[in-house]
Amino acid sequence: MVGLVLTVNAYAQTPATKPLTIGEQVPDLTYNLHIGDEEENIRLSDFKGKLILLDFWGVDCPTCIQEMPHMLELQEKFKDRIKVILVTQDSKEDIAILWKNLAHSIENAKKYVKAGSRLPFIVSDTTLRTLFRPTTLGEHVWIDGDRLFRALTHPTTTIAANIQDFLDGKKVKLYNVETPHISLSDPLTWLDPKNKLQDHVAFYSLIMHRIEATIGWVPELAIGRDSITKKLTQIRLLNKSAVELYEYAHFKDFVPLYKVLLKVKDPSDFFLNTDDDLKTYQWQENHQYCYALKIPATGNLDACQIMRQDLDRYFHYTSKVEYVKVKCLILKQTTKGTIKPSKSASYSILNKVTPNGLVRVFKKVHIRSLMEHLQSIAAYHDKFIELVDETGYKGKFDAEVPGFEDPEFAKKITVPTLQSALKLYGLGLEEGYRIRKRLVITGN
Repeated sequence: MVGLVLTVNAYAQTPATKPLTIGEQVPDLTYNLHIGDEEENIRLSDFKGKLILLDFWGVDCPTCIQEMPHMLELQEKFKDRIKVILVTQDSKEDIAILWKNLAHSIENAKKYVKAGSRLPFIVSDTTLRTLFRPTTLGEHVWIDGDRLFRALTHPTTTIAANIQDFLDGKKVKLYNVETPHISLSDPLTWLDPKNKLQDHVAFYSLIMHRIEATIGWVPELAIGRDSITKKLTQIRLLNKSAVELYEYAHFKDFVPLYKVLLKVKDPSDFFLNTDDDLKTYQWQENHQYCYALKIPATGNLDACQIMRQDLDRYFHYTSKVEYVKVKCLILKQTTKGTIKPSKSASYSILNKVTPNGLVRVFKKVHIRSLMEHLQSIAAYHDKFIELVDETGYKGKFDAEVPGFEDPEFAKKITVPTLQSALKLYGLGLEEGYRIRKRLVITGN
């Protein structure tokens, strides 16, 4: 044996020792420290206030041996603020043979012998391997001054800068070693939360069929933006129809169906025109999807553009926003100046029951309030028809028009019925074609 060899034998190394998780306190084990012919009993609590670095190595691990001078340098640099201990399952005899062989080999190997002779060892270890479960030789365990297990890391993490920050109480990214169970034949296993690899994902997009959410409210849309550039970097949509996915990809929002123009053979792939709950649920099972995307904050990638391309590829459609000539319902003044200004004292929208049915009463409102009501009625007849305001009226007025309590009543309100009611207030409603902005989806 060359130089001074420090050996540490641990007591209470039993199979009953339970593995630790990050953050747990390390048991206060007792060690028998051998220095030459002298012995000393040491407990982990004797190192209170110090950072303890356990270096798991073996006589058959060349890279571990090559790291020893570096570990010695760290010990000498930080002196009594840290305690470096080399841990091996090998015996004292195995280590002695290693030093003897290295001492008689190349000149460069002598520095490994020097480092190994000046650093303390735990030999024939079983307890610490059970406690910390290193996945391979060469990994390091960090234990803080309160005996808390802080990390199991690769040796590249154990550098002076990280140790200094750790001792100064600063946040240090220690890259805890995990043992991910992944398969090249099934990349989705890479995203298993148990593998803790989510932070490694730099770019992805995926489409899934409907997911039955857990009990409780689950948001159907979530986005992420870079904190500095505010660039949209993440999109997550849960259980949306194809048309809703296209709406968000083009408008970054969900829009009424009348802003969509479908040039497809089977519109039922995009929406179901029914009030039957069972049919609706059955349709949703087959026609709702989930979409998720993540892109880097840097570069010229556009999240919504990628989403549009993904949807076109998956659904075999083409989509774009353009101005097209479409059929509309147009609200006009019958004669300019015929709309009478409101005489009501305050704004209100109420329902009134009359012998002829329910009536929606508008008092001191802008045209847009009436438009919203008329549009909702029109949607029960044709989801894709838009009501266009061409009255040019900017003031407030009063009006009473047919109202409804449920879809069945709305479907009974016809365009001629609305025309008769609106005529009393100098308003007309007619069909016509206009150039309007539409999301056009084309396919077979």
